[in-house]
Amino acid sequence: MIISIVFWMTIKTKGLEKYGKEQYLITKMSFMSTWGLCIKLADRIHNLSDVQSKIDSGKNSDIKWAIKYSTQTRNILSALESNRTLTGTHKVLVEVIKEKISPALELV
Repeated sequence: MIISIVFWMTIKTKGLEKYGKEQYLITKMSFMSTWGLCIKLADRIHNLSDVQSKIDSGKNSDIKWAIKYSTQTRNILSALESNRTLTGTHKVLVEVIKEKISPALELV
């Protein structure tokens, strides 16, 4: 089981080159195991911990990063909600992510 989770967490360079990061993650996350998706969503929550501080910095480059990462995350979540059945845990993690991305998306 651990080996399969590590497999799902590993990004394949060929996939990134072929599809682009957002589409690659949408495809990968749509088919990964339930446990793998929990870990990936929790990792996304952790990565989003910088969004508010980037916005608060007032730097154009930081704000652009926050908007881009939040928009990408919103698109991934939308695809997941459409393309696969989410467990209760997945849904809770998705809601936490939506709360974290909302400040950046309000700037768009």
